[in-house]
Parts: sequence; structure tokens; C-alpha cells
Amino acid sequence: MLNTVSSSRAAAATSLHSDAGVYHVRHGDTLSGIAAAHGTTVAALLRANPQIHDPDRIYAGDVIHLPAAGAGGASPQVHVVRSGDTLSELAARYDTDVSTLARLNHIANPNLIHVGDRLRLPGGSAVQHGGGQGGGTPAPQPGGGGTGHASWMAIARGEMGQHEIAGSRDNARIVQYHDTTTLHAKDDETPWCSSFVNWTLEKAGYEGTDSAAAISWAHWGNQVNGLGAAREGDVVVLHQKGAPASSNHVGFFVRGGNGQVTLLGGNQGNQVKESTYSTAQWEVVAVRRPPGSEHAAAPAPAPAAGGAQPQRGITEGDYASVARQLGVDVAAIKAVAEVEASGSGFLPSGKPKILFEAHVFAQKTGGRYNASHPNISSPHWNRALYGAGGEHQWQRFEQAYKLDPQAAMQSASWGRFQIMGFNHKAAGFNDVQSFVNAMKRSEGEQLKAFASFIESNPSMHRALKNHDWAAFARAYNGAGYAQNHYDTKIAAAYQRFAH
Repeated sequence: MLNTVSSSRAAAATSLHSDAGVYHVRHGDTLSGIAAAHGTTVAALLRANPQIHDPDRIYAGDVIHLPAAGAGGASPQVHVVRSGDTLSELAARYDTDVSTLARLNHIANPNLIHVGDRLRLPGGSAVQHGGGQGGGTPAPQPGGGGTGHASWMAIARGEMGQHEIAGSRDNARIVQYHDTTTLHAKDDETPWCSSFVNWTLEKAGYEGTDSAAAISWAHWGNQVNGLGAAREGDVVVLHQKGAPASSNHVGFFVRGGNGQVTLLGGNQGNQVKESTYSTAQWEVVAVRRPPGSEHAAAPAPAPAAGGAQPQRGITEGDYASVARQLGVDVAAIKAVAEVEASGSGFLPSGKPKILFEAHVFAQKTGGRYNASHPNISSPHWNRALYGAGGEHQWQRFEQAYKLDPQAAMQSASWGRFQIMGFNHKAAGFNDVQSFVNAMKRSEGEQLKAFASFIESNPSMHRALKNHDWAAFARAYNGAGYAQNHYDTKIAAAYQRFAH
């Protein structure tokens, strides 16, 4: 990017947005500009930030670890949790102890960390006893303690000014917002307020609704009792009074009072900005808060068998072992895991991630609940029946379970690799209950089930070996794979993990 301002002026502007040890990327930043502003090099930044796979692709709200002074880029003061990390392993790696890491990062349960969490390290990897807090400022992290502010708002504010482009051209950034939803619109004219909220929360490490419909947020996350209890960053759904039912809008709460509410959102005046709405003209449909955010403590995870917590991550050794078993590369397995259930096979509550399929439940029960329970039993696949992800899928599952437990378990896809319950035998289990129990225990069990499932289908196994993503997605996700772009998503994820 060509910058016409003086380097000293650019460095001063860039340094305004850095804390000790980390830098929060803003719209328009480049890695070379950040390096110049902090007296380092792009190479040193890349060494300190292994999560950056392409130096030309950084985004507003990303957290960049700044190399320690004189260290040539070693010893970042923040560690981004990767798949397979455990707090005990990280304590050994950074020459500290579990209790220190837990205290610095307000972690109530040392067995519960999530891929994408940003953990503060004591004193730039130096052990500090006697309650020393070390240097650096912890970056916001989903599901843990934090600063008391909504971490995703820094990301949202970094996008302010993004706007639709008049004429035949489209703003590529708005298209990126759309890519986080199942609609996958390729223009900047399709309403994009929900896409912006999905993109922002995804960048912050949260699971959104995957829907481009503003109303999809009405039952997402945790309920907040009206605007009076709202905090900055809560998701607010509005409906324009007297307008059609589809005239809804969603954005992030900034402030409210005196019959008004101010939201930071997308598609507000065709751009990302703060806008104020009159409650005389707009009905507040819902105020929701991300589950497990720093706004609200995450629910206690459900214990697995024997009282242990579910394994939150697959170790590199686990990946390597299954890759050898299948005769494929590790990157191929990681790509499938990333697309099927990004970040983790479990929800913050400790339940495995699921997606409940109403049309499968109808098939397994002979359609006898289609009339009485149309939201969970349908003669045809209907995307609109999904609603929000996360805990909402468990609510749907539990309704079905009360009607027919066996059919309900067969009608959901489970865990990190989203294997359908009706495929339990192909996944290595004699009955669906044993399969579900294993999916609840750990991601290691989920990985084993994936390996068995792949081996059960020679054509799918061959496609995974050959990186034939279209053939693999057709076998793994069904004939409708192209509609959801599973093949291109897996291909893109593979490229990230393979390099």
C-alpha cells in the first residue's frame, strides 16, 4: 500500500493503538507499516505471530504480538491458543506454572481454554512469583475474564467507514462479511447488517448465527432484559414499526436512553457507522449477549464421564497418528475440522457442537411429528428451521429427544467433524447411544470417529488423499455440498494449514 504521509507521522499514528507487547490492527494498516512504527521488521513480526499465514492479509481488530525489545522477535507477551494446547503444556513452554497463567488470565477452570484465546504471559515468558503480574496487556478473549469491555467492539470500530460502492463495482470487504453467512451474497447491495455482526463476532472468536437475516439474532446467545440492562457490545435487534415483518435491523449497542438507542453496525446509511434510532419508530425485538463473553460468565461445563472436563483440543500427536492411519496429510484433516466446527468441537457449556436436522428426524419417525412439531420435523430440508447455532441447536434436539430419543440422536451432526448420528456404525459404534456418549467425552474421541468414518467409504477416503475437495465434499456433506460451498471452504482451509 502506497502511503503519502511522512513515515514519522505514520509511525506516530500507528503507535497510538498499541499496548505493551501487542498491537491492535486498524483499518488501513499494513504489516510493513506496523513494523516501521515499532522499530522492527516484517520478518520479526511474522516470527512472533505464527497465526499470520499471509503478510498481506491482516484485518482490523487482529492482535499483533510485538517482538520483545532486542529479542529479534522471540518471546511474545501474548500467546494465541492453538489446537492441542493445554495450560500445563503452555506453562512448561514459557517457563511458568499453571496457577500463574490462570491468575493472569482470570481463568476459573485451568482445564478449559479455547482455540483462539489470547493468553497473557508473565513478564514476557519470565516467571514471576509472589503475585507479580508481568508486562503486557491481555488481549480480549472469548469465554474468559477480561477487561470488562466487549472485545469485538474494537474490531467493529476498526471497520467504520466501510461503505457500499455506487455503480457496478462492489466493496470486497462487504462481500467478506457476507462470506460468514450461508447466503454468501457476492455484492454490496444485499442487506448486510447481519453479515457484519457475524463477521465481527467470528473475528473475535465467537460463533454467530451464520444467517444474513437480522431476525436470526433474536434467540442467539444469552437474553438481556431490555435496553436498560444493555452494555456496550450487546447485540440489539430492531423492527421498524408499521413495516413488513422482514423490516429488521441488527447492530451492536453503544448507548441508550431518552427514547433512543445508538448502534454501531453495518448497512447503516449504506456503511459501517454509529446511528441513533428512535424507539418511537423502532421496536426493540431483542437484546442478546454472546455466551461466555467477558460480559457474562460462561456456564459451568457439563462434566464428562468420571467427572473430567471434555478435552478442548486435539493434540498435534493425535492429528499425526490419525494422518498416518489414513495415509493423508495432517493439513487435510485440520481443514475438515476447521470447516465443520471451527475452533472447537464443544460449546462453552461443555456440550458438543451439534446441528439438528429436522428433515432427518421426520424420516426417522415416519413424519408423525410433522404437523405437531413443524420446527423440528419437516418432510423437506429447510434452512430456515435451523435458527441460531450453539445452544439453540440443543434446545431443538432436546425437544426431539423427548419425542423419540433414538431418532433425535440419529438426526444431529456431532462434534468437531459433524458426523451425523445415523452414521454411528460407519464411525465405529454398534449403537447411536454409544456414539453420542463418545462425542460428549472428548475431541480425541471425535477424531477417532472421523477416522473410522473416512475408512468406511473408499471413494471419500481416496478423495481426501488426493485433495479432490469437490468429490470429498459430495461424499461427506451430501449432494447439496456446492450450495454451501463446502468444497471451496475446505480447499481454502487446506491452503492455510499446508503452508
